[in-house]
Amino acid sequence: MSRNRAYCERAILLCAGFCVLLVCTSGCKDRNNDARDRIDRTKKQLEAHAPNSLALAELGQATPESLRQPKIVFARLVEQRKTVALLIEWIEFAPTVEAVGVRCSETEPWQMYPLDGDTVQANRQDAERGFVLYNVVVSWDPKGDSWLALAPDVRVGKCHAALFRDDQLVSNVVPIEYIRGPTLSTQDE
Repeated sequence: MSRNRAYCERAILLCAGFCVLLVCTSGCKDRNNDARDRIDRTKKQLEAHAPNSLALAELGQATPESLRQPKIVFARLVEQRKTVALLIEWIEFAPTVEAVGVRCSETEPWQMYPLDGDTVQANRQDAERGFVLYNVVVSWDPKGDSWLALAPDVRVGKCHAALFRDDQLVSNVVPIEYIRGPTLSTQDE
């Protein structure tokens, strides 16, 4: 009788373990399918509205696993007469980024620029619509001290950008591409 009882207990444990494995595997498959659907939806949107986007190449290589952490597609800084703006686009399953970091030397600390509430909300809305491409714009006054301190290094390509969450680096580090002139708007200021 004890041999049958031990056999039954083992069978129950094996069945329970199998059920747990089945539920976990099913959940992973659902998330992977959702990630693939989000990648495809984002690619279709870009192909229709921005067929030359750098993000298309990144999305072509994206996998459900790669979307777990943000990956910067590009960081472009545009200097105009009345404004200086750093535009960063990244791909991620859902937006978790809290700040942009900029530094011009590996020996100096990151200068942190928290995402504002409007940017966070806009990125969350994109995620709710099923996209995986997000962006942030950091702006400076071209006559302000923080820009004037950065400008010489940015202009010669010495600066890099990265994304942070909880004060921890969570993305790739990319060089900031510097562009001078009115390339973000259709009209000169």
